[in-house]
Amino acid sequence: MSNHQSRYRYPVIGLRDAVAKIEALFHKEHRNPMSPETVAHHIGYGSLNGASQRVIAALKKYGLLEGRGHDLVITTDAITIIADKDVQDQSDRAAALERALVSDSLFEELRNRFGDQVSEVNVTSYLVKKGLMPDSAKRACASFLDSVAFIKEELNGHNDSVQEEQASMVKTEHDKSGSGITREETRITQKESNQPLTLRNGEDFAVFTFDLDEGQAVIKWPRNLSIESVNDLESWLEVIMRKEKRKAMARSQETQDKE
Repeated sequence: MSNHQSRYRYPVIGLRDAVAKIEALFHKEHRNPMSPETVAHHIGYGSLNGASQRVIAALKKYGLLEGRGHDLVITTDAITIIADKDVQDQSDRAAALERALVSDSLFEELRNRFGDQVSEVNVTSYLVKKGLMPDSAKRACASFLDSVAFIKEELNGHNDSVQEEQASMVKTEHDKSGSGITREETRITQKESNQPLTLRNGEDFAVFTFDLDEGQAVIKWPRNLSIESVNDLESWLEVIMRKEKRKAMARSQETQDKE
């Protein structure tokens, strides 16, 4: 391999595939330390071999996996990409996806040079002129273009999916009394006088409410969650709390600045 070739070690898979594999890892191991053999098994390989090692290296290059030896763990950015997939505010996830793309130095260079205006011909030509062999340039280009397309698809398609989900959640039966109040509204707005934190089981969901100074916080999820779903929910709530804490700190700082 030439010096130019060895300098540009790009991820062998696109970000789309990398996110799918890190999500599979997350559902199996959560944030537990893993050996390379365990990682290889969970991402679909029978053993730790050349192919699986290259994919593990790609996950590291994207900043989705970190650590050494038998202490490989899923990164905070990877958790954000997974946990924020269906939330309305995609700003944290968008930033995490972009950081993942440019974590690789070659992809960062391509991103800075071409932005979203990428084409296979231009990127491949640029890579060949940098010293990559034509076949390697084509593979690197394919991986980069797929990663850029993946980010666009994830963020551009999110609004439609959120609107559909909201419409589905809002659509509830009116009670038989004809009062016009939905069962969902009844479950959420009822309050226990002696307990600020309450649990009410509806037909399909458990609903938690908590009274805050600014109003009532409401959290709802399906009953009878599996342990995997509980772990996923825990990580998602951690991400939400970090985001809200940052926003609250920013508001507090703005108030102090005005004073």
